[in-house]
Amino acid sequence: MLNIVAIYAIRKTTSLPKNLKTLLLSQAVSHLGVGLLVQPMVVAQAMDSKRNSETRLIPTKLLIFATNLFIFATLFSVTALCADRFLAIHLNLRYQELVTYKRVAAAVISIWVISALISMIRLFRPCQIMYVSFVIIESACIITATSLSAKLYLTIRRHIKQIQVPQVAQNDQGESVQRKRKSAMASLYVYLVFIACYLPDICILIPTNLFIFATLFLVIVLCAERFIAIHYYLRYQELVTHKRVVAVVVSTWVLSGLFSLTRLWIPKNIMYVVFGITQLACIIAATFFSIRIYSSVRLHVNQIHVLQLQHATNG
Repeated sequence: MLNIVAIYAIRKTTSLPKNLKTLLLSQAVSHLGVGLLVQPMVVAQAMDSKRNSETRLIPTKLLIFATNLFIFATLFSVTALCADRFLAIHLNLRYQELVTYKRVAAAVISIWVISALISMIRLFRPCQIMYVSFVIIESACIITATSLSAKLYLTIRRHIKQIQVPQVAQNDQGESVQRKRKSAMASLYVYLVFIACYLPDICILIPTNLFIFATLFLVIVLCAERFIAIHYYLRYQELVTHKRVVAVVVSTWVLSGLFSLTRLWIPKNIMYVVFGITQLACIIAATFFSIRIYSSVRLHVNQIHVLQLQHATNG
């Protein structure tokens, strides 16, 4: 019901740009499809679970197709919405020239066609291969939407600081920037709600090994960072920059995801050996760095005590 109200409100709101209205309608329709089609089909199939799959009122393949169709349409629509607002903020004057209504409409149609094709492939390909493909596609969409939303937020913060400066004139261009900033904030809110609603599905799709390996690798990274800070304190700011730390953290999560995905096609015996060696190597490396850090800290503490005693004696 709320999605129907949202679709009606979007259609009647004349202040929304046509591009933004088209993307919001696409997303609202995908949510409406989940509420009107997928959820009643799931309930009907659960009530009809005692029958054979061939005699059920709601065929399993139809349910799988509808579920995947609206899931991927929602994913792609949110990503397209974040990309559109990102271009509107960053291109500014060139946005109307590059992002036309025809191109946005073509993008929305492509979203639904691609979602339908992916959903149909799911019916004819092995589950393990499709599982890996779905996780990769969903992860790519979420990472892209997250990075665009983060850049949007930083740009909006910078614009707010510029607007607060007294020298900025309140002209037509300033009002245009204000409208784009409000629409960008709206897309950020849409993204946050999407992540909050999609988080349970992410937790189910992503194997537990992802968080295990991410924890192991991040502990090693933290120990190595503190080791460098203590042993190379004069060159620390030069060697360990913020960009390098961010790159290492992103690489950690990507590597953890790759390790987790390998469990889907590698035999269990080989997988256990590889995982055991990896975990053992991580624990040994973290232990080594921790012992070196502890020894250095103890050495520094002793040196401080000696200096304090010398100062007290001289005093």
